[in-house]
Amino acid sequence: MDRPQPRGRAHRLQLCRLEDVLSLAQGRGLVLEVKGPPRRSGAGPRTAAALARLLDGPGSGPRPEVTVSSFAAPLLGQVRQMLGRRSGVRTALLGHPWQTASSVLHRARADGHHEIHPSVGTVLGAPVVEAAHDAGLTVVPWTVNSARDVRRLQRAGVDGVISDVPRVVHGALTPAFA
Repeated sequence: MDRPQPRGRAHRLQLCRLEDVLSLAQGRGLVLEVKGPPRRSGAGPRTAAALARLLDGPGSGPRPEVTVSSFAAPLLGQVRQMLGRRSGVRTALLGHPWQTASSVLHRARADGHHEIHPSVGTVLGAPVVEAAHDAGLTVVPWTVNSARDVRRLQRAGVDGVISDVPRVVHGALTPAFA
């Protein structure tokens, strides 16, 4: 990875490129949250195409299990269309804090996604998780940063969580879930 080094104080900060992350994550699961471009910008198809090229292109070694997650349903649809089913890349619809988990589930089912990523406060119990599982979808709430929420969601039967503090999550899990 020979890249020009910036001058001045910025030389200490080097951002990873997605190609680098995919290479480092070999054999591991990886969730890529893709921000939706402004609707009028026309960047959605270009973003989806660039992502599809990276995820479907040749790489060194085995690719990680990738889930592309976004609040932008149209962008996820474009990614799915460009990758096709052969890629093995999963898609997940992110739910806003003001959206119920059941409305996120309904939209994800209609659009053909593999997972829902509802906001932590909207997963109120097992019924929505059971409905998602009955539909063949995985449930992975975000952003789960308290031990109390981890235990509550574990009892509800979620498949995983997205967190800013993995050590809290790991410490709160019962052995059957860890």
